[in-house]
Amino acid sequence: MENQYFAKEIGTHLFAALYEIPDEKLKNTNQIYNTIINSLKEDGFHIKKKFIYKVRSPKDYYAISIDIIFLESGLQFSTYPEYNSAILDFHSCRGKNDGQKIYNDLCSYLEPKIVLKQINSLPFSYRENLKENLEGIVEEVYYKN
Repeated sequence: MENQYFAKEIGTHLFAALYEIPDEKLKNTNQIYNTIINSLKEDGFHIKKKFIYKVRSPKDYYAISIDIIFLESGLQFSTYPEYNSAILDFHSCRGKNDGQKIYNDLCSYLEPKIVLKQINSLPFSYRENLKENLEGIVEEVYYKN
């Protein structure tokens, strides 16, 4: 079956806020897009849909929002030229180390001076004692009776 895929037991959510990115890096929206696409392909993700939106920023060059759906989940990336910043939001059901390549490749190209990064590895399957195992990792675990 062509579209059959089984997720690993642990998924990854990587969020990164990149600050103080040089203008010349943010202006090159084609290079940002190519960095993302090439990084995902090199890391073995199966890209299904790509969306890119360009909006004129107050700095008179384009801000971009890139949304990519891949078989193993998805990625959203936006630039904020007026603040010399960008946001990466990546989720994968493939494994707990996913997202590192795209994060490293974007940071290598964009050269941010400040980065706030958060990685969460969460189980997809229900387990006994789930709440206790996730204590301190997630903000809330909700059980509906």
